[in-house]
Amino acid sequence: MELPNGEETDTRDWASLPGDLLVSVASRFTSLADFFAFRRVCTSWRSNVIPSAHTLSSQSPLIMLHVQNRLLHYHDDEVTDSMSDEDVEYLDRPSFDVVFLDFLHQRFYKSEPGSSWRSFNLLNFSHGYLAVALGSGHIQLRHFFTNDKIWLPKTREPFSYVKNIIFSGNPSSPGCLFGLYSYNEHTIELYQQGESTWKELTLGDRILVMDMVFFERKAYALITTRYCFDFYQLAVIEFTPNLTFKLLGETTKFDERPFLFSYEDELLLSYPRTIFRWDFRGNRWVPKSSFDGWAIFLSKNQLTACINPNPGSWVKPNYRYYYDVSHYALMECPAVHDGSYGSIKYVENYVKKYGGSDCKSWFIGRPVWIFPSVCFSN
Repeated sequence: MELPNGEETDTRDWASLPGDLLVSVASRFTSLADFFAFRRVCTSWRSNVIPSAHTLSSQSPLIMLHVQNRLLHYHDDEVTDSMSDEDVEYLDRPSFDVVFLDFLHQRFYKSEPGSSWRSFNLLNFSHGYLAVALGSGHIQLRHFFTNDKIWLPKTREPFSYVKNIIFSGNPSSPGCLFGLYSYNEHTIELYQQGESTWKELTLGDRILVMDMVFFERKAYALITTRYCFDFYQLAVIEFTPNLTFKLLGETTKFDERPFLFSYEDELLLSYPRTIFRWDFRGNRWVPKSSFDGWAIFLSKNQLTACINPNPGSWVKPNYRYYYDVSHYALMECPAVHDGSYGSIKYVENYVKKYGGSDCKSWFIGRPVWIFPSVCFSN
């Protein structure tokens, strides 16, 4: 191409950049907004840069929150600073949004109007799949990026917000196990991929299920007895043609509510100032002295990811992180007992960073961590 002054310049065909170069660039983005903007440049870039564990490896974690907005109607035409609660009324027209909270960039992303992620009861997240309740007893698993859908059989009872669902592995894998239970209830339901119905198991009127997790294709439940909430005992439910239930070890006193999760080859219990592992030989909980420098991220009652923090990162080794929906804050606390009895810390408070003066917003459902690269792990 010749310029007016007679000089020549090269024109470049940006659409023909090598695919490996495009992937290398995209894998360095730490914002999903930048990642998808990069893919939208042209058809060639979009076909070469697809969401995967590699291309999303640098992405910062998100918290997915289900938000209900109720619009306000003012009795007077003019709004004043002194207006009291009696001067307004909530319209019975709630609207729902999904909000993604990006801690690294300290910003919110909202789902687009009409998005398929709206108007559902968010239950849990694992292996890239969000478990959502869509109606009376119906559960659907949706992959966060591909939007692949897996329907589970209808449950015994209409779904309530206190229900929890857990997976034994990738739900798209044949033979994946699912567990369904309600906190502080005595009935659980189990389902294996490929079967037609859920199997129900009642543990007894005095036994209450506090938490449950899959470990080595068995369901382990943390139980207590009615009117005795500070003492917990582990139980194992084996998924056989007839479900079997067996108590393990002795009851253990915990002043605050613990919950179960598994990592690699250990069954673990999370407690405010330490993490315990289950000693299968001794049939007891044993405090862990180290978490090998890993930071763990917990979604309500389930491990979402373990990462090895980079030097200078806001993530600390041997710490655990979760989102406290009651305080709208990211929480951090030591994952192991180091002798200092480390305290729980409010890392950041976001209650004032979302919502406007003309509506009232609150988070409903369960906040879950979403690590984009983990969405494509096995």
